[in-house]
Amino acid sequence: MKRDISKLVRGPFGGSLKKEVFVESGYAVYEQSHAIYSDFSSFRYHISEEKFGELKRFAVAPGDIIMSCSGTMGKFAVIPKGAAAGVINQALLKLTAAPNCNPRVLKHVLELPSVQRKLLSQSGGGAIQNVVSVDQIKALPLRLPSGIEQDKVVDCLSSLDDLIAAQSDKLKALKAHKKGLMQQLFPAPAEGVAA
Repeated sequence: MKRDISKLVRGPFGGSLKKEVFVESGYAVYEQSHAIYSDFSSFRYHISEEKFGELKRFAVAPGDIIMSCSGTMGKFAVIPKGAAAGVINQALLKLTAAPNCNPRVLKHVLELPSVQRKLLSQSGGGAIQNVVSVDQIKALPLRLPSGIEQDKVVDCLSSLDDLIAAQSDKLKALKAHKKGLMQQLFPAPAEGVAA
């Protein structure tokens, strides 16, 4: 990965985020599940403002990309606007895209099958993938389109994402309708069929 595409920061050493430092509310601790599912609606762990100050280097900002780096490796998510202020944990890598690089395009490039194969081939074997080093990630050969082309790619992929979301909503509605029909057609034995 060219140095001018993004800045990479690996999550803090595991000892920096022990159970003893977690508080009930405060700054969020981003985990692998956030990268895997792109869901930023809830957080299991929080840290104090003081601890956040100590770990400021690992803070995320809207537009940053987080990558799962161990276990389920190679999953990416872009931190959305309005996401909770917080830091990444030790199982994540933060990529901050350069000004000339759209983070959504970079995410899609990193998710290409050829890049995923390269990423996974650099990790240890076994059913659960092991950690890939920052140097290995920096060495990935990535090619990105120019700035104007990146905007067109984002527009195209965004419209497809919207279409997929709309179709998913339709599918959920149809499944709910089917379930309702099944309950009417085959009522529980105690309910009987109304005449």
